[in-house]
Amino acid sequence: MKLTHQKIRILIPFLIVIFSLSSCNRKREIKIETEDPLALTPGIEWAVIKEPYAALREEASYESNVVSHARRGEILLITGKTYLSTGSGKNKRIVTWYCFDEGWLDESCMDIYDNKMKAEKEASKMESEK
Repeated sequence: MKLTHQKIRILIPFLIVIFSLSSCNRKREIKIETEDPLALTPGIEWAVIKEPYAALREEASYESNVVSHARRGEILLITGKTYLSTGSGKNKRIVTWYCFDEGWLDESCMDIYDNKMKAEKEASKMESEK
């Protein structure tokens, strides 16, 4: 069967209509199941504890009293942060302390994520590595 110009003119629009209609039939739903309204809120950060055991302190200081504890893989909502200078001279460094409902932790004890879903994914990886 030889295609003529007239048949091609009819076939091309027909194929375009078929392809465009078939692409519209797919309905992909993105389901985000979270009961926490802050889980995806911009500007809210989440911490995953990476140490086997972390001591939360009353204030942002290593000398402050321990008021609570956290374990590896726990997810905590960050409610604030501060920067403190430690040491002097060549040993001087800036340490970031994060505030939680339970107390303060320094940055070395955790990884920070910009949403709870990422934090949960990392926490589950940590759990599977045990």
